[in-house]
Amino acid sequence: MKILIADDESEVRKVIRLILGGQGHDILEAADGERTLEIAGAEMPGLILLDVMMPGKSGIDVLQELKGNRETKSISVIMITALTSAQDENRAMKAGALDYITKPWAPGELEDRIRISVPEFAEDSGSKKGIIKGPAAGQTAVSTPQRASALRAPISTGSDEIDRALLGGIPLGSLTLIEGPSGAGKSVLCEHIAYGAMLADQGVVFYTSGLAPDDLTSRMKTLGLDVKSFISEGQFTIQPLEDLRGGPGDPASPLDILKKHIEGLPWDISVVIIDSLSNLVGQAGSMATLNFLIECKALCRMGNAILITLHTSAFDPEIRNRLDALFATHMTLGTEGFTHGIEMKTMNVIDIAKVKDTNLARKTSIYFEVDTELGRSMNMSIKVLPIHKIKA
Repeated sequence: MKILIADDESEVRKVIRLILGGQGHDILEAADGERTLEIAGAEMPGLILLDVMMPGKSGIDVLQELKGNRETKSISVIMITALTSAQDENRAMKAGALDYITKPWAPGELEDRIRISVPEFAEDSGSKKGIIKGPAAGQTAVSTPQRASALRAPISTGSDEIDRALLGGIPLGSLTLIEGPSGAGKSVLCEHIAYGAMLADQGVVFYTSGLAPDDLTSRMKTLGLDVKSFISEGQFTIQPLEDLRGGPGDPASPLDILKKHIEGLPWDISVVIIDSLSNLVGQAGSMATLNFLIECKALCRMGNAILITLHTSAFDPEIRNRLDALFATHMTLGTEGFTHGIEMKTMNVIDIAKVKDTNLARKTSIYFEVDTELGRSMNMSIKVLPIHKIKA
């Protein structure tokens, strides 16, 4: 389907373009009301996503002109807005809009609302490669490979107990958050997930923070995870985040540079691990982080699994709920002390609060320790302890 995104905010256009363009739709863009009318008349899109507040003619004015023109009145129009004015919504619906969506929308809401309002949208989704047109794309067509991720098995964490709690493992086509304080085992878990993905013939890129490729390779080997053959075959790539920097005078933020790097990965890389995003989140701020994660969610719809580790305190509490909604799976790692005889020991714990877009009524807690001796004999150093708790 040919879809025109009419919004004066380039970031909004970019996010929608990533979501819908990756599903096989031809994307057009306009940043003001006059240009929207010009493109609509010339291209006759099947759907216009029309912002209410735009420079020059407002979205409501544009809608009324579209519906008053014999040639464009049949074009489906859905309004999008950051405002929640009942008066504007009533005017839009009376003028012929099919729906009225408020920004920011929850993950999947935009597509669901379009699918309900425009039956042709579902018929065209994924039927061809995405073609992106317009000022933001430099009038250049971009082909986006589609992946049939539904047929591929979830990625194993290396532990049967953890996989069962995750309903089989980490699914492809999903965004996963692994958070917790330093020393909680986030990196160890990610390294096992990366190894499990490679054993399942998935290509993996591992973004590291403060760790050189050789250091990560050596650390994984001590856990029983020898990745040298995967590296030599091009199946495993280690990319330090510190190396992803713009040149002198480059206005792009570190998160933008990281996003572009992920978008430019080879087609056979299907698993992306970012360990850790904490420093970049601190530099970027709340809204830039939110936009980055929305774009990661859009990339996951193409079949990628993206896993992100963060320090527990990295997120701004004010936008925490909005960020949580973006992740299909959410694990929190920590440590707990216990007494063993006369000794005080520490064990790691994974609290699983969300699996495959479903918030669990009660968290599943799995206790484990890292056993390098076990790793040398079994290619898996996560030793789950015989403790099981269900937390409200």
